[in-house]
Amino acid sequence: MSGLELWLAWGGVALVGALLALDETSLAQTWLSQPLPAALLAGLVVGEPAAALVPGFFMQLIVLGNLPVGAASTLDATSATVGVVAGALIGGWNPPEGGSPLVAFSGEAAWPVGLQMVLMALASLAGGRLIQLQRQAHLAWKLAAYRRIRDGDFTMVDRLHRKALVVAAARGGAMSLLIAAVVAIGWSWSGDAVPAAGREILARLPLVAVPLAVATLSERFGHPRAVPVLVVTVGLGLAAGWWLA
Repeated sequence: MSGLELWLAWGGVALVGALLALDETSLAQTWLSQPLPAALLAGLVVGEPAAALVPGFFMQLIVLGNLPVGAASTLDATSATVGVVAGALIGGWNPPEGGSPLVAFSGEAAWPVGLQMVLMALASLAGGRLIQLQRQAHLAWKLAAYRRIRDGDFTMVDRLHRKALVVAAARGGAMSLLIAAVVAIGWSWSGDAVPAAGREILARLPLVAVPLAVATLSERFGHPRAVPVLVVTVGLGLAAGWWLA
């Protein structure tokens, strides 16, 4: 990337992170903030959308049961996905088989995907703590607003809503940009820093994500009701894999 392209990429990462943080629970909830579409958008702003789909696909499998419904979600998979995927791509990672998830099952090319999965999981847990702190701040603001409402100041509700949206956007943009910067800086030496035994372990993590997703679907829908969903999903996955191969 040229200097201008790099600055535009960093700005795009922050913008995507901010918009998707709002989409997660605060605004439209289009589910573009889910890891797979979030990774695609992150890839678009850094010029590698196909490659970005690979780690996004496996992160989607990991958080399949963590739906952003109300206050139920305790993770920040959105910022983690945007930051890690964008940072790895800016840092020079590019899978040899382009945008096919099959790259995660092809030996030496698989361990960087596993490494991104670990980084996304850790960043998601850390970001989830920030979300909890943000919600605690929202509660304090609401309690203060109740007193103003009793005094007849109903404009306080609109101001509180706008304030909450700004904070959510700032959190998503800042977290995505910070994670992307850290990953991009460290990615260039990750190849030498990860020993051979560590690479073998990381290369197996994408394999674990598949049964994890199957178990999550089975638990959420109930084992008997999940069977048709799983059969269709496996069939589509095999067909897609055959076509990509």
